[in-house]
Amino acid sequence: MRAFLSETDTLLAIRNCCRKAKRIRAALALITIGGLRLIEEELEHVLTRGGEVQLLLGIDMATEPEAIEALLKLHDRHSERMALRRFVTEPRQTFHPKTWIFSFQSGRAAAIVGSSNLTLGGLSNNYEANVRVEGSGVVEIEKFFDELFEGGRAKRIDPLWLDSYRELWQQQRDAWIRLNRLQERARLIRTRSTAKTTAPTRILEHSFAFTGRIADWPRQSKLYPTVERYGGSVIEAAGVKKADCLVHGDILGGRKTTRKLRAARRGGIDVINQSEFFRILENEKRLRGRKRPLRSARR
Repeated sequence: MRAFLSETDTLLAIRNCCRKAKRIRAALALITIGGLRLIEEELEHVLTRGGEVQLLLGIDMATEPEAIEALLKLHDRHSERMALRRFVTEPRQTFHPKTWIFSFQSGRAAAIVGSSNLTLGGLSNNYEANVRVEGSGVVEIEKFFDELFEGGRAKRIDPLWLDSYRELWQQQRDAWIRLNRLQERARLIRTRSTAKTTAPTRILEHSFAFTGRIADWPRQSKLYPTVERYGGSVIEAAGVKKADCLVHGDILGGRKTTRKLRAARRGGIDVINQSEFFRILENEKRLRGRKRPLRSARR
C-alpha cells in the first residue's frame, strides 16, 4: 500500500495508472468539468487503444452538468467500450465513494481509494488523503464497485435526463453558494473568538521560522530574502524556539515538519499558517509604503 498525501501525487498516480490500464472502473461522488479536464485525455487514450471504462457518478453532491455532458460525448465516441451510469440514493443518503480500479495488461490490478473527488480542489488544492492498494486488497474493492455498478440504484444517463438535472443543479448551486457564505462567516467568528495570540503583526524587528513549504515561494531565493527585505529575520531549523512564530506552509512535510511543529508548541511559540503570514507581510507593506525597508541580519 502506498499513501498519497499530496494532491499532486494523487493526480500523477491516477494519470500513470490510466496510461497503463486496459480497464478502468471508477465510482466518484463528485465530478466537475475542471477536474475531468485533468484526466480526460488519459481516458480518451485508454478507449482509443481498445480499453474499457466504467464510470459510476454521484449526483447528491451536485456533479456539474457540464462534466456529465462531456462524459456523454466521450461515451458517444466510444459507446462499445465505455459505460456511464449515475447512482440514485434514498432521502438522507449520500453517494460518497472516491474509488478508482485499474486492470493492467499483465493481469495485475490496483486501486486508488481516498477522499479526493474528481475536481480541481480534490486533485490540486484541498487537504486530501488517498492510498494505492494492490494485490488481494483490490479484490474486495472490485466486488464493491461491481455490485454498485450492476445494481438497482445504477441508472443510465441520457440527454433528456441531463436537461432535467441541469435545472435542478442550478438550484443546488445557488444553495451551495449561500452555504459557503455562511461557512465563511462562521470561520471569521471562530477566528475572532479564539484570537488569543502573541504572533507578530509586522515583519519589522520580528523573527520567523518556517516549516512545510509554500507554493511558488522557495525559501532561499524568495521567502527568506522577502522577510529580510522588510526588516525581519529568519530562524533556521535548529533554533525554532528562538523565533517569534513558526510559519506552517500548506505543502506538508511529514514527520520532520511535525517534529518542528511540536517543538514550537512545547516552547510556547505561536504557530501560524501561510495565509496568516501573508497578511502580516501585506500589513508590513502597507505600513512601510514606498520607504525602503531596513535590512536586519539573519539570526
